[in-house]
Amino acid sequence: PLPLSCVWMLRRALIRLERKGVSMADLSTFAFRRKRRRREGDDPPPSAAHSAPASIRQGERRECIKNEGDGGATTMSSVSSSIENISAAAAASPECSPPFVCTQEGGLFREKYSSVCNSCFESKQVCHHHLELPLRLILIGHNPSEHAWTSGNFYSNPTNRMWKLLHEGGIMPPPDRCKREQGKEEEKRGRRWLEEGEGDWWTSPVDAATFRRPNLSNRSPSEIGVGFTDIGTVPGNDAAAYDKATMKKWAVDLNKRLNNHLCRVRSTILTIQQRASRERERESGRDEREEEASICVEAEAIAPAVVAFTGKRQFCQMFSPPLSKCSHGKQQTLPPGWPFPPTTEVWVLPSSSGRAVMSNEARLEPYKQLGERIASIPWPRVRKDGSFR
Repeated sequence: PLPLSCVWMLRRALIRLERKGVSMADLSTFAFRRKRRRREGDDPPPSAAHSAPASIRQGERRECIKNEGDGGATTMSSVSSSIENISAAAAASPECSPPFVCTQEGGLFREKYSSVCNSCFESKQVCHHHLELPLRLILIGHNPSEHAWTSGNFYSNPTNRMWKLLHEGGIMPPPDRCKREQGKEEEKRGRRWLEEGEGDWWTSPVDAATFRRPNLSNRSPSEIGVGFTDIGTVPGNDAAAYDKATMKKWAVDLNKRLNNHLCRVRSTILTIQQRASRERERESGRDEREEEASICVEAEAIAPAVVAFTGKRQFCQMFSPPLSKCSHGKQQTLPPGWPFPPTTEVWVLPSSSGRAVMSNEARLEPYKQLGERIASIPWPRVRKDGSFR
């Protein structure tokens, strides 16, 4: 059977064709003529890329979607509107669930696989002002503290050392590069931490507002490719208070949320590639109805390059039975049901909690090693036309 993604795209294509006055009889006649031309040698055989699409789960690597659609889509020239339209179109995929966003009174906590503007952050809305792209790094914590749950900023508890470790380890830019002064022209343009260049396309102009109340975890996914989530989405300050049964449920839920992230990234990339393809078709004058090119997205390309658990406990509890111990650094064994391909590196970092007893040097060293690894990964990992670096 076809995956839901293919059924959804086929249904949309049929609806668009019906609006253009193309009937099923016309499609049958067109398919018959194509088949006859192939028998007579006038057409090349169908590409292997036209085979039945597969899931993006581990072991099934390729997702191929028919590249069809009307020619009236928004072009890439309007940056902010394109970002919002592409993000909204990707989020509309019926097989993808949105990221976790706290809707309870007094809580602003949410998963952050893409940046969040102030307006969406404060209104607890899924933000479509940024694209959800293949990340360089996803940091996975244990569960949000009461302070982080209320503020909506990961690791915001004053006793937590995470942001100091991220800066000193080279994973985040130095603090002096993150400072912004009001009134600067570069702020009005939504200047990024990174150097000016092609990457600026991914940042919507509305982002200038986020610099008025800095929240690094809101900005870092789209600006430097570092996202945030937790194994548990329940506020609490004592990690030891959650038993094995609770941690097992959290592990299953985390795998689902990470798989949904992969699904949303795939939908985003497919939407970008389809629009870029239609733009090229319009420029070349080709008839879209006779275009049979398929767009294929490798799971290895859209998955995060690195996933890092910010503590041994949450990583060990991903296994059944839980691991008795593990070391810091890159891991060789993946948890059961892990949604990402083997090309995604899995790391374990020392806990940044003020309750964890370690020397500063021992705590910082794995962060420095990860910082060196992240520095070798380009950002953005995707070009404007949806091709990969």
